[in-house]
Amino acid sequence: MITSLQNVFDTARGFLNDVQVSGGAVWQNAKLQVHFNESYRALFNCLMGSGKRVQRVVYLNFPARTTVLNPANFNIPDLGEPEMVEERPAQAAINITSTSIATPISVLAPSHGFGTAGQIVPGQISGVAGSAAPWGNWFFTIVDANNFTLNGSMTDGVAGTGGIATIQSAARFTEVYPIDLTAQGLDGLPTQYLEQYLWIDETMQFRGCTNTQQLRITYWASGTPPTNPNLNINIDNCIDFLSVATAANAAYANAWPARGDELYAKAYGVSGDNCTGGLLGQFIKIQVATMQRGPQRRRLPFRDKRSRFGDAILG
Repeated sequence: MITSLQNVFDTARGFLNDVQVSGGAVWQNAKLQVHFNESYRALFNCLMGSGKRVQRVVYLNFPARTTVLNPANFNIPDLGEPEMVEERPAQAAINITSTSIATPISVLAPSHGFGTAGQIVPGQISGVAGSAAPWGNWFFTIVDANNFTLNGSMTDGVAGTGGIATIQSAARFTEVYPIDLTAQGLDGLPTQYLEQYLWIDETMQFRGCTNTQQLRITYWASGTPPTNPNLNINIDNCIDFLSVATAANAAYANAWPARGDELYAKAYGVSGDNCTGGLLGQFIKIQVATMQRGPQRRRLPFRDKRSRFGDAILG
């Protein structure tokens, strides 16, 4: 189950209806947000070593003769560290005006030129501000000269603005390799490909390229919590821990030690070991069990070839 920040707040309020306050406490989103930040970062710290639930993929067009990629300039607020960077020559990009809160998501890109009504074309969306839902690799269904929808998409309840849409390129992605020092390959004249990058000071640095390149970046997200209550958290099955831990933090801040102790133990376990006890420990165990689920199917050449009907091909 994917939950929203609003779901967490609503559930946390249920735990904060304390008898010390006549009629129950009144907790607003802005007040709970501070306490949610603490529980969200605790969840991220545990997830980083146990699963790919905090791994993201983005597509973006990196301008020619540019040497620094600052994620914030591309409306990527949570790029913690690149896992893999790939490149290919970019197709022409069309500016997006806005994205809808409908499902499937509708994209307004005036005079996009991607085709006529009813056509389906593959492409990528990137750079949309305010909503992560339209980002990614899609098939576009053309509605008219200015609008298209994203097949299979689901809104996160927020209308996005800006960004670009790019038609799928026929060229294959090739890897851009990480280096440790600038002197290992970032100085010199730009060529047709970026080829190497250096991750430093929360930015990606390149030698530069003579072309605009489309980058596909697979990255580990940072622990930066969402601030818009309508946004999906994008970590499924996490609402139990986040709501209880947020309520525990809020109870302590409101000088309710008994309720805070009770909720903290439920969230983290009696020992307070953040990754093994309570609801958080149960959540992390599920992540580990998912990774270990098997047995994994062997790939060629380490398994026998089989015919269409399942008979082993000998020799």
